[in-house]
Amino acid sequence: MAKDAYYFSHDFNSRNDEKILKIRTKFKNAEGYGIFWMIVEAMAESSDGSIDSQAIAELSFSFNLPLETLSTFIAYAIDIGLFIKSGDRITSKRIQQHKQFRHSLSDAGKEGAAKRWPGYAKAIATPMLSKVKESKVKEKKDIHPYSEQVQQVFDFFCITTKKKYQLSQERAKIIEQRFKEGRTIEEMKQAIYNFSKDTWEDRVKFCDIVYVLGTRNKVNNLDKWLNAKPEEKPELL
Repeated sequence: MAKDAYYFSHDFNSRNDEKILKIRTKFKNAEGYGIFWMIVEAMAESSDGSIDSQAIAELSFSFNLPLETLSTFIAYAIDIGLFIKSGDRITSKRIQQHKQFRHSLSDAGKEGAAKRWPGYAKAIATPMLSKVKESKVKEKKDIHPYSEQVQQVFDFFCITTKKKYQLSQERAKIIEQRFKEGRTIEEMKQAIYNFSKDTWEDRVKFCDIVYVLGTRNKVNNLDKWLNAKPEEKPELL
């Protein structure tokens, strides 16, 4: 387990909870139970303890689940009160309690430090806390170095082209560079969709981010594929 990974308590009898039993009954028992905990983990990983209802496609790709299955599961969980939807965010009462508990621990730790070292809190404790915070921010950036927008574009590419690539630093830089140039997510998704409809028989050998969003041999591939005319109109996720 990663050294900076947090945990949340898992009630030992949660499988027998009334709402969980409904989930297990409707979604093949253990499969439904597994989907539930994957979603809960995704909620716990976010800063506000929720997931974006507009990013279900990305989650289905991450979970290796059909989009229809995951969408149906989440809708049912909301209907029975297992999950809560507020605007575009989906969360659960259990995760919100967990987040509040972690905040309370953090606040209690700061108060305890001030009581142990009166008079030194400003001179010593504050710089120490600052360095710890800075270190954790750096660790978080090392683990999640790419913005949500970059991840969204990359996930759309993988889903559309049916590829299972990793978001390497090189691929991320190509996408980031387009954002720096002022290009939009919609433009990149349209280009990716057009690219995915290419009928060239050797396209399978040249199917990566650089060939659709990068620049090769002085050719701006983003503009090239953005101006292509596929036969079908895309559904931009």
